[in-house]
Amino acid sequence: NCTQLIIIDDQIAPTLTVPSNINADCRNIPEPGNATATDNCELSVNILYSGEIRTNGLCNGQYTLTRTWTATDACGNISTAAQTINVQDISAPIINPLPAATTINCPAVPEFATASATDECGSTFTLTFTDASTPGLCAGAYSVTRTWTATDACGNISTAAQTINVQD
Repeated sequence: NCTQLIIIDDQIAPTLTVPSNINADCRNIPEPGNATATDNCELSVNILYSGEIRTNGLCNGQYTLTRTWTATDACGNISTAAQTINVQDISAPIINPLPAATTINCPAVPEFATASATDECGSTFTLTFTDASTPGLCAGAYSVTRTWTATDACGNISTAAQTINVQD
């Protein structure tokens, strides 16, 4: 009689597949997807989502999310994999509506509304204005257009304008 002892020693970690790396707009960041795993010896593998780490970029709306999963088989072999999401701020600040063009009578002086704005990605922004005058048919008639410019820290720009016509 002969006896043969065969020892099976699983030293191969599971193969872990996570969602693909992507670029995303700061207003449309996907929820963590599902990871899958296969193992050479086991039918079931335990998959654990470890969470995400945020690495800030040049502005508040630009950053990287690294989402990590870990797969463990019954023999304690572990593999990890990560998904990288490059978050971009491609949205300009939104300037709240300004009053429509109006007409006033000379010698009244144009009084403009003060603009306000918001940024959907939470970036800081500056709000500045420039005035441009256009002469009318006589000395007391002219129009002035105030153009507001909102620029966020990621370089996105929006403008809005209000015009006041002065008539004699």
